[in-house]
Amino acid sequence: MNKRQIDLVENKAGTKYRRVRGPAGSGKSLVLAGRAAELSKAGKRVLVVTYNITLMNYLLDLSVRYAQNGRVRKEITAINFHQWCRRVACFAGKMDEYNALWGDGGGVENDVSSEVVLSVQLAAKARTWANALEDDERWDAILLAEAQDFQLEWWLALRAAMPSDGSGEALIVADRQQNLYGVAPWTEESMSGAGFRGNWITLEHTYRMSPSLSRLAKEFVDRFLPDAESHRPISPAGEFEFKTKLKWHQIPRDQSPADHCVEALMSILQESTGDPVSVSDLVCIVDNEEIGKEVVDRLLKLQIRSIDTFGHSSERRKRNEQGRRKKLVFFQGDARVKVTTIHSFKGWESKALVVQISKAAGPDNLAMAYAAITRLKRDDRGCYLTVVCSAPELADYGRLWE
Repeated sequence: MNKRQIDLVENKAGTKYRRVRGPAGSGKSLVLAGRAAELSKAGKRVLVVTYNITLMNYLLDLSVRYAQNGRVRKEITAINFHQWCRRVACFAGKMDEYNALWGDGGGVENDVSSEVVLSVQLAAKARTWANALEDDERWDAILLAEAQDFQLEWWLALRAAMPSDGSGEALIVADRQQNLYGVAPWTEESMSGAGFRGNWITLEHTYRMSPSLSRLAKEFVDRFLPDAESHRPISPAGEFEFKTKLKWHQIPRDQSPADHCVEALMSILQESTGDPVSVSDLVCIVDNEEIGKEVVDRLLKLQIRSIDTFGHSSERRKRNEQGRRKKLVFFQGDARVKVTTIHSFKGWESKALVVQISKAAGPDNLAMAYAAITRLKRDDRGCYLTVVCSAPELADYGRLWE
């Protein structure tokens, strides 16, 4: 980490409420994970909250790497927001109220169809339940990842679970250029009422991506997301270029994206001679689960094993539960090819990546495309990113690539 990131992790000033923003690859997740580890080492009860289930394992891995101590994984509570609501209902002895929200008592892990319950009613109830918690059931620190995906009411519910004497610490990290769910940004007035005063702390540069990809990512923001945030994914001055292979395949809509994705994965294996990419390094992220399933099937026909986050049941409730279970065990150290959605991979990184994009109409889809192409992690032995795009809106931009 650089000095600014270290200062944020150590928080020697003891600031209680901090908000950090920065472009993709600027180290936001590393700062959050490092701070979680520091607080855990100090004996604090630490809660790390995500929107995506898959992000939890990644943040815990970063905390372990920072602390160089495997115990951190068990000492930090990492959970996605809607599962936290269920947990706090259990702590408060209000499971009857929780089940009543879903009508049949199925619970959020079995039925995620009700947008009203998920976005409004559940958060309001969770805030009430959190206010009723005993002191030993509260969290000394709450750290919020990908805060641009969270509604203000969700944060207010989480805040209610901090110590009642005001001694708790809060840290949120965000990048509105990666707002995949169309959540309206919190106003400065509402943020002040939620505990966050003063200016945002901004991480200025991107360190994860090579300079060549940083330039392309900046061009994407300038063209398609100019009003999302003032910062841009720019490499530090004087940064030298790593071995980076960037390709853009613009394909007709009537061609199979899955075939092109598998071909691109195999091409990365073939091109990485000398400093080879292994099968376990390969990641394919898609904007459509059905295309992801086709990729998995085609890999299997090639006798290449993969791990994915897709449910396969014909019944939606069972399919959602299958997908949730898979997301809980989806982690980067697995020896198989990883196949998942762009939404589930947001916040992660890979040095050998194939991205499938079929939708680019509207700000949500454009933010999803931007989040996807910025998942590449540079590596001095070489990093590889191939985009398979059937969205005509991005064809002109794609011509800037190899």
